[in-house]
Amino acid sequence: MWLKHQLQSILFSGTANITDDDQRARIFRNNAVALFTALLALIFGLYYYTISGEKMILYGVLTEACCFFAGIACNRFRLYTAATIVVQFTNLLAVVYFGCLLSLNMEASLLAIFIVGTSFLILKDTSSRIISITATFVALGLMELNKHYPVITPIVFEPATALLVHYTAILVIVLLSCLTIVLYVWQNDQLVLKLKSTTRNLKEHAIELERTNEALAKANLTKSIFLRETSHEIRNPLNAIFGISQLLMMEMDKTEQLKPISKLIIHLHSASYNVTQIINNVLELSKLEAGVLDDVRKDSFSIQEWISNIIHIYQYVADLKGVKIELEINLDMPERMISDKVKLTQIVNNLLINAIKFTKDNSVIDVLLFPENDQWSLAVSDQGVGIPEEMMHSIFDPFVTEQGAFIDGTGLGLPIAKRLTQLLYGEIKVQRNEDGGSTFTATFPMEEHVLPPAPLETNFLPDDVDYSDKVILVVEDNMMNQMVFSNFLSRSRCKLIMADNGQQALEKARLQTPDLILLDMHMPVMDGYETLLELKKDPILKNVPVVAISADSFKEAVDEVMQAGANDYVLKPVQFRPLYEVVGKYLKSQPAFS
Repeated sequence: MWLKHQLQSILFSGTANITDDDQRARIFRNNAVALFTALLALIFGLYYYTISGEKMILYGVLTEACCFFAGIACNRFRLYTAATIVVQFTNLLAVVYFGCLLSLNMEASLLAIFIVGTSFLILKDTSSRIISITATFVALGLMELNKHYPVITPIVFEPATALLVHYTAILVIVLLSCLTIVLYVWQNDQLVLKLKSTTRNLKEHAIELERTNEALAKANLTKSIFLRETSHEIRNPLNAIFGISQLLMMEMDKTEQLKPISKLIIHLHSASYNVTQIINNVLELSKLEAGVLDDVRKDSFSIQEWISNIIHIYQYVADLKGVKIELEINLDMPERMISDKVKLTQIVNNLLINAIKFTKDNSVIDVLLFPENDQWSLAVSDQGVGIPEEMMHSIFDPFVTEQGAFIDGTGLGLPIAKRLTQLLYGEIKVQRNEDGGSTFTATFPMEEHVLPPAPLETNFLPDDVDYSDKVILVVEDNMMNQMVFSNFLSRSRCKLIMADNGQQALEKARLQTPDLILLDMHMPVMDGYETLLELKKDPILKNVPVVAISADSFKEAVDEVMQAGANDYVLKPVQFRPLYEVVGKYLKSQPAFS
């Protein structure tokens, strides 16, 4: 107890009546450095003197210890500047003196780190720190100079003694470095405590508001991370289900055995398509809330072709309720326009799935496209019971939904449709219909593009496509996904090579150079990103087009893969039509859809 009291008395010498916390801390750190270094000097210095009998060591140790204790005394008598100078100057002299004296057995230059560290711990202003650090480098120079022109002659120890001196000197350097680290940690802890103390002194209502905001932010972050990771994990197994449903849809009218279960096939395809859209919405919301906005990528496209293809897909879903989707395009609408087709499709998808969810069985959903001045609008009307008055103001908020009799939703479709509409410099509104139901109208700036109309799109692979002279390498670790890709691509009569991972893919590609590589990005052994880098290093394979296939739709992930050398990026679950278009783009023999 007495020892503890004496130790505290030394460490806190000169801090009485000091109200500035920063100054008190510097005095404490200066005393700690002086006391600890003095004790080390006495313990190890006297030990070196005992085993060597060299009085040069004894004189140096006693002088150093006295100087350090003098520094503590200066603090006690409130000579704070003098105390700092004495301690730092003593450190420098000790390093030079003992560095030269023991240069054959220790690397004293390592103590420069300790002195530089104490310069920041003890000295307050920048100029003093610069002087101290400069003096440290001067000290290092003097030690090097002494090696070539000895002023202080190094002590030569017996081999066994030299070994002891060497390792104990290392211990001293480590202990001094630890002292610096401990003081920095202590300083950091003091700052944290001070910050906490300051925070506690804030007004009560400000603290409560901060806590509430932190809780909301944490909950929102947790939700976004959960949504993103869960959706990402769902995409891979869903890719197999969705792929199989597309294959069955393609064969349904051609195979007699499938006709008795045609309704089940349509149910499966519709359900998997709906799940795909829900996952897309979840990820889209996660991106929007994280402030990650995909770039608007405008292109020219046929209005008739675009909207007809979307309705063709959703008619399968609507058929399960006996609902008919009727399309009307005003005659004044241009044949082609310029906009972001992907984002427009997401908007229409969400409006249609919302209409199908709430419209009555055996009713009609009207889709109307019409121009107005320099804008154009898309209106989707259902024949449901209409939106309750109390929900009209919150219908575009996330997770606001009612449970429909046909499709349960997440409440994400409409807010995402609104945000994407705003991203395209448009607006969306809702109104109740007089005869029941609701109409959602999205309005966008008009950018007309006059070109000959493109042929109407259909949904799956044409029968006359022929890639019999082409080789496609499919790199996919999931056996079910391999089967789906194999069934779809084999219809084009191409030669397929399957690989379970990147390493296997490289081996097979080097045996037979493919015309196209479909590369899954998440695989064991060697993932897609590493495989892509290896492909681009290969003098033969570097020119083979690579289509990356991944469940990660975030812009950062897409950009990283494209920058690594991928030619295209296809999102899981894979829709066959976009996949076919990408394959055709690189195999150069894609026939038009009809």
